[in-house]
Amino acid sequence: MTDAQRSRTSIAGPVLIVAGIVLAVMLFWQPWASCEDEDSSAGCAVPTELIGWTSAGWAVAAAAVVVGAILTARAGRPPHD
Repeated sequence: MTDAQRSRTSIAGPVLIVAGIVLAVMLFWQPWASCEDEDSSAGCAVPTELIGWTSAGWAVAAAAVVVGAILTARAGRPPHD
């Protein structure tokens, strides 16, 4: 891995991790949902019409964190010549 690739990877990894965590927090709090018997939107059930999108969002968040962690780990490894 060249120095330029290592530099890009060392930036992309943490960015993906943060993006995945932010997405997961947003999906957990669900600010777009509301229900009458709960005072917090996090306590509301996912609306039926959004179950597919919410599941896809969780998958993307998990993938972003995993790929970001792999990239971060690879960027920290010394080059083997």
